[in-house]
Amino acid sequence: MYFIRLNTPITYIFLSFFFVFFSSSSAFNITEVLNKYPDFSIFNDYLTRTQVSRQINEHRVVTILAVNNAAMSSLIGKSMDLINKVMRIHVFLDYYTLNKLKNLPSSQPSQVTTLLESPDQQRYLNITNVGTVSIVSGAGSEKVGVLRDMYPDDIYKTSIVEVSNVIMPSSLLTTSPSSPSPSPPSSVPSPPS
Repeated sequence: MYFIRLNTPITYIFLSFFFVFFSSSSAFNITEVLNKYPDFSIFNDYLTRTQVSRQINEHRVVTILAVNNAAMSSLIGKSMDLINKVMRIHVFLDYYTLNKLKNLPSSQPSQVTTLLESPDQQRYLNITNVGTVSIVSGAGSEKVGVLRDMYPDDIYKTSIVEVSNVIMPSSLLTTSPSSPSPSPPSSVPSPPS
């Protein structure tokens, strides 16, 4: 009787290839999911252009707060740096569906951490549940209503929830722009020595 030895290097290589191939072929892809929703094409485009989509796809547990095209128009003409920060605010690192948001305690806001890396309150969102669910930036912003579940996925623990407007922390609008680029060297000749 012939037995296959499973401890050979070739077996390990084959099994590694098998698991990598099949796990990557079925992985979650936010842009593919949002392609099914044409009313969210601007949001999807900004996720791609800022490469936030890549970070979303790398996380196992994530909730995306999607904004429709009409509301996203408020970002048109803004700098890509600002858009990048805003897009990161619309992703938090936990799994919430509309039902889970509605079941949050109403006594005090729940705080969630977003993808935005910031030392201050910009990276946090406060979720309140007083009759309706609303979200506001920890750094201050207008309240944004949670409208509906678009894509709850219990397998990947990834959720896309539609919100009524762009979450724009007031501190992002008041931060000074990055330092200006250095001016070109002057053409004035230096004095002789």
